[in-house]
Amino acid sequence: MTPDKLIEMKPDKLEEKYLQLRKEISRNTGKLRVTNAGLLKAGKSSLFNALAGREFFEMDVIRATVRNQQVEVGNYILVDTPGLDACEADTKVALNGYENANILIFVHNIQEGELSQTEVDSIKQISTIFGNKTLFFKNTILVLTHKDQVEEYSNSIILQIEKQCKELFGNKFEQVFCVDSEGYMRGIHENKNLLVQESGILELKLAIKKNLEKAGDLQKARFEKQKAVLLAELEKKISDTNKEKPILSRRTEKLEAAKSEMQRKAQSAINTVKAHKLDIATVSSSYYEFHSYDRNYKEYTSKYDAETEGKNEIKKAIRKAESSMKEDGMHKVDQADSYFTMSQKPAEIRDEFSKAYESMRQTAQRAEVFLKERFQMELTDSRIIEFPNSGTSDRSIWGIRNKTVDIDSCLRDARRQVSWFSLSSADYYATRYSCNFYINDRYETRWVKGLFGERCKEIRVYFYDAKGAIDDIGSDAADQVNDLIRNLCNELGPAFEVEKNKLCDQFQNLVNRIIKEMDREIAESRSNDQKIKMRIVEIDQKIRKLQHLIAETKRL
Repeated sequence: MTPDKLIEMKPDKLEEKYLQLRKEISRNTGKLRVTNAGLLKAGKSSLFNALAGREFFEMDVIRATVRNQQVEVGNYILVDTPGLDACEADTKVALNGYENANILIFVHNIQEGELSQTEVDSIKQISTIFGNKTLFFKNTILVLTHKDQVEEYSNSIILQIEKQCKELFGNKFEQVFCVDSEGYMRGIHENKNLLVQESGILELKLAIKKNLEKAGDLQKARFEKQKAVLLAELEKKISDTNKEKPILSRRTEKLEAAKSEMQRKAQSAINTVKAHKLDIATVSSSYYEFHSYDRNYKEYTSKYDAETEGKNEIKKAIRKAESSMKEDGMHKVDQADSYFTMSQKPAEIRDEFSKAYESMRQTAQRAEVFLKERFQMELTDSRIIEFPNSGTSDRSIWGIRNKTVDIDSCLRDARRQVSWFSLSSADYYATRYSCNFYINDRYETRWVKGLFGERCKEIRVYFYDAKGAIDDIGSDAADQVNDLIRNLCNELGPAFEVEKNKLCDQFQNLVNRIIKEMDREIAESRSNDQKIKMRIVEIDQKIRKLQHLIAETKRL
């Protein structure tokens, strides 16, 4: 991150909040405010008209109060608010009125019984304005209107509401009054003192007077909450700023770590490629045994027939083995050719280096470096390999010492060698060892047809065992194929090493250019270190200024 991208600390707005709060606290000497809260038809306006002693606030069965209205009564101000259940806009207006209240009167129509869910949710919301639920219930008077409608049930309803508040909030209203606002106003207008006395309004007025004397507690609580909010903002600003400082000082370190990781990945890829050898798997003698039966227990009446049939079976095995060994030999030659064909082994090596480059690119990207060098590797279809500083070793199948190897010529010679693959005759394998082919015989008693009918006769039967001969065939076939493989590896292995090293050199050159890119980024980052340090000093100065504001706010 460059110094230009550092977060600009501007505590000016927080200073303004501090000055505004200090000014508000210092001028808090005016008349206290008594504010009502409740649902649309709770009777808030009627109650406050009764407290004012005149019909100042508009009353109606429909939505009449849509803004906060106030009137001075003696040494305090009555504030009438919209119903909490009217609409979202009215609720917002009402909440603004609660923020400046010194005493809150929560109005509930006693005819509704317990508090509704809307009223419960409203209490949760209003209590946050007062700081906490305890302060809310301590400084809020619950007024139950229309007591004249449920006179005999009022006490039980009060108990229900207290139980409800205890269960939901762990608190209850410390002051509860039941009133008849309409009866009080009628008693005033008609000069009926009994209605006035029984309305409960006089007791409520007395309670409001006593609460106003201690209303400073609510005001203090409100200011304490504002102080807490300001202090939280200041602390968060300090915390956010401190989080930026380690990031500013680690860019060079991250770049150097990325460079080391990229060098490690590149070297690992080169080592992996250099470990590649012209590797052609040899074959085992058992590989060619499946081409014929190893023994036959078919019975023959003459030794000649058994021997003849056994040798025929050996001939079949020879033909099949010769066919297979030639097929396998050509496959081995093609496999060797793949090490020099661009679309095969060289392409595989290129892909391996390409993966290494991609991993290096991602490592650089995590360090916020986007490499300019792109992966490029040229594959040359060279069929004549020149050995540098060489010419003294035997690399030819025929022992010819050359400084170069003609791949196509070597492959042609190898294919010619495959075409010469052959095995000995059946007679050779039948007589090569004493146990590789033999005839067994035994006597059996059988019914034999003659001129005078069938009669029981003891006859001699023969059968052959060609396992040893066929094992020899498999061994000889495998030897010829393996000789071809050894010749290919001896001849073409060094040539493959030369071509492989050329590809490694190409990749190494690319890596060197990439490392130069990283070195430039590291040099630039180091040149910014001093600027970054100076910027950190500036941030520390602003943090100290914020800390000073915290101390001043706590003293308010």
